Amino acid sequence: MDRWVALIGARGLTSSAACVVDCGTAVTVDALSAEGEFLGGAVFPGLRLLRDSLVRGTAGIPANEGDATDCLARSTADGVAAGTLFGLAGAVERLIDEYRRTLGATMRVFLTGGDAPALAARLRAAHTPVPDLVLKGLARIADTL
Repeated sequence: MDRWVALIGARGLTSSAACVVDCGTAVTVDALSAEGEFLGGAVFPGLRLLRDSLVRGTAGIPANEGDATDCLARSTADGVAAGTLFGLAGAVERLIDEYRRTLGATMRVFLTGGDAPALAARLRAAHTPVPDLVLKGLARIADTL
């Protein structure tokens, strides 16, 4: 439901094609045409799920919080933190590039969700942070009732 509502919120912010990146428990990257048509999207684990899966699925990786400042990490905890954050940023940028091939260079990218600030610091792609995008979508829906 959050995906749809966030797209409705994005449509209220632009009449051009849009990509909504919602960074929560899961990361969703959804595309909206300039005509307002939902074109589809991708869903994959968010930062916490990525990190937890490494701790649960491998022997010897501690559950310690690491520092994701530098991808040249010198400890395992920092390596997990950096690898998941930089990896997530790379995956999101790849999807943005793919969507731009379909939707054109004027496609707007909106970033929302609890982990959006961490991801925003590592994204090279131009984007607009909108922390309350789902609420903006709900307001648009309420205005139509």
